[in-house]
Amino acid sequence: MGFRYRKSINLGGGFRVNISKSGVGYSWGVKGYRITRTADGRTRQTASIPGTGISYVSEHKSGNSGNGKAAKPNAYDVRDDYYDYQEITSSDANLLRSPIYDKLFEQIKRLKLARNVLILAALATSSFPPLFYLCLVALAVLLVKGRCHIIYEFEDDEKEKWDRLSSAWRGVASSQSLQEVVVTAKSKNAKETGGIEKAVETSKISSSNRLPWYVTTNIKPVVFKLKNQQIAIMPDRILIFGKKQFGALDYKDVNIDISAFGFLEGKAVPSDSEIVKTVWAYANKDGSPDKRYANNKQYPIAKYGKVVLTSDSGLNVQILCSNESASENLFHVLYPGRPDPNLAKA
Repeated sequence: MGFRYRKSINLGGGFRVNISKSGVGYSWGVKGYRITRTADGRTRQTASIPGTGISYVSEHKSGNSGNGKAAKPNAYDVRDDYYDYQEITSSDANLLRSPIYDKLFEQIKRLKLARNVLILAALATSSFPPLFYLCLVALAVLLVKGRCHIIYEFEDDEKEKWDRLSSAWRGVASSQSLQEVVVTAKSKNAKETGGIEKAVETSKISSSNRLPWYVTTNIKPVVFKLKNQQIAIMPDRILIFGKKQFGALDYKDVNIDISAFGFLEGKAVPSDSEIVKTVWAYANKDGSPDKRYANNKQYPIAKYGKVVLTSDSGLNVQILCSNESASENLFHVLYPGRPDPNLAKA
C-alpha cells in the first residue's frame, strides 16, 4: 500500500489549491456552494444547505462527451482564476550572516552540544543516583551560567534611538492579527474572484521579547516567531534563528519595505483594523453582486500593514499586521521625512 500525499493551500476568498501525487487540483466556493477541479481533470459542483446535511453533487469529465458533443462548460474554470504562484521563503539561517558573528555562533553550537550530551548522560545514569544528580546539576549550571550573553552599552542619544525603534516594532508585534505571507498568486479574472487581483496564503505568527534559551541580553528585543524561524529585532542587527541554524544581519544589509495592504478577511475584522471596502464572492465588472449566484456573499477588505524584510543573502519575510497605523509609525521611525505609504490595491 502506497502513501498518499495531499496538501491544501488556501489563498483566501474561498480559493483553495490541492496538491497531491496525482497532480494539482483547484476549488472555489462560498458557504453552501463549491466548484472543484480535480487533478485528473474532472469538474465537481457541490451545493448544500448549511446545517441540514443535505447536499447535491454534480460531476463530469473535461473534454468531449460520449455522444461526440462538447461537455457543458462549468460556471467558470477555476484553473483560470490564479497564476504566478510564488512561495515566500528565506535561505537557511546560517547563510544569513557576516563573518563577524562566526565566533558567537560557534559558541552557540558548543553550548547546544554540551546540553545534549548532559541530557543523554542523565538518561544513561538514571539508575545510578549520584551520577544522575551530578549530571542534573551540571545541566542546570550550564543553562544558567553557560548561555551566550549579548550586552549593549549605549552612548549619548543611542539609547533613545533604540527606545523609539523597539517601541515602533513592538507596536507592530502587538497587533491583534499578526500573519506571515507564505504564498502569493495573481488573479486572471477578478470578476470571478470577488474583484481580488492578488491572493495570499498566510500563516498565523506570534511575538515576544524572549530570545531562545541559549542567548541572553540586557535589552528587550522584539521577536517574531515565524512559521520556520524566529527573527529578533536588536539595536544593531537582526538575529535569525532556524531549527538548527543561526544568522545575523546588519541593518545596512537589510531592506525594509512598509506599505498598507488590503486584506480579505474571512473571519471577523480585528478591532485595531478598519474596513476599507467590501467585495462580493461573485461580482460584476462594476463591483455589484452577480445575481446568478443565490449564495453570493460579501467579504470585508481590511486595511493591514505590510512589513517586508529582504536581503541579498536570501532573507525574505513578509509580515501582515492588523494595526496599520503601527506599521505606519514604524515607517516614520525608520524613514523620517518620507511621505506615508499608500494603501495597496486589494
